[in-house]
Amino acid sequence: MTQKGNLVLSQRLKSEVEKYYYRVKDTNPLFANASNGTLSEREIAEYLYNIQYLITFTPVYLGLATRRCEELGLTHLAGFYRSKKGEEVDHDRWAEDDLSRLKAKFQYEPTKRIAHPIKQLVTYLEKMITENPKLYLGYILLAEYFTVLLGPQWLSDLEANCNIPASMMTVIGNHASLDKEHVLDDIHQLDTFLANETNADPFVAVVKTAADLHEQFCSLVGTVHGK
Repeated sequence: MTQKGNLVLSQRLKSEVEKYYYRVKDTNPLFANASNGTLSEREIAEYLYNIQYLITFTPVYLGLATRRCEELGLTHLAGFYRSKKGEEVDHDRWAEDDLSRLKAKFQYEPTKRIAHPIKQLVTYLEKMITENPKLYLGYILLAEYFTVLLGPQWLSDLEANCNIPASMMTVIGNHASLDKEHVLDDIHQLDTFLANETNADPFVAVVKTAADLHEQFCSLVGTVHGK
């Protein structure tokens, strides 16, 4: 693949994330109900509990991706994953702290049930990384770019319309801030490490599959209690 073709791939993945964002931002209940003021602390508590669970796997899967790349001789990509693992340690504590502040304000705790789509996503990622660790780059771009696109407006809606301050959603706010630079780095890594890739379809499939599971999760927790 030429450098020009390689850049087309990174932009194609970026476009897939943008399509997902535009599809769900006004229609998925987790986000739409924040905009119309009907989302409560109960839905947010379930969301945070599940996101905390999901984020605990980020260093684990970056470690797995590093090992698989080393086994396959993908030395430079292994170095990228290893470095990124160091950046992602303990981010689950942001969600844990958010839950504590939410409980203190609203006297509500989550049901502590992991949503099935999140379980499916965790299983899918482990299998995908084991089979082809290069594909994990597609998921990383989805997770980070979607947060950058959606996070600020969602937090603003929650605070203005639902009485849920940004101080109780730092797991989103912190990532939305940090991931602005990370997205640029993700695209650079895609352009660097996929120089010899000739088939974009597996990378696009990762973004679509993970986005579909995330959408199912957001729909589920966004309507779990109602109001």
